[in-house]
Amino acid sequence: MSQVPPSEWRGPKHRKDDDPVQTFMEHLAKLISVVGKPSANRMAKVSDQRQRTGKTHTVITRSNLDDYLRGKRIKLPDWPLVLEVLMTCKEIAIKDNFPFGPDALGTEAQWHRLWESARQGRVVNESPIDFEEIGDRPHQEPT
Repeated sequence: MSQVPPSEWRGPKHRKDDDPVQTFMEHLAKLISVVGKPSANRMAKVSDQRQRTGKTHTVITRSNLDDYLRGKRIKLPDWPLVLEVLMTCKEIAIKDNFPFGPDALGTEAQWHRLWESARQGRVVNESPIDFEEIGDRPHQEPT
């Protein structure tokens, strides 16, 4: 686990350093950013494909994801949605041939521990994302 770089989460304007949900959402936003900031539409499409092939029962909807990332929903997302965001990001990293393995995004167990900490009201600044493997180069969604 590594320290999370500044995120691009567009949550509440008045950030509270001791807010576990805000901190968790910053980690989730950074996860999405690392795989090129795919649009909510693309995330929903990949998630839908995962459901059609039996890889998931939870599907990301564009509006649901947008609401969380824009700070319109201030509660912690349910674990199945968080897991689907993680798995969708991993699938995008593979499909788009990113120069790092999908495990560099963190394991299911690491993300679950982070989510559980936020659920219990604990702030965790350490990210499951392996920034050393990923590097600091920006990744862009293919056109």
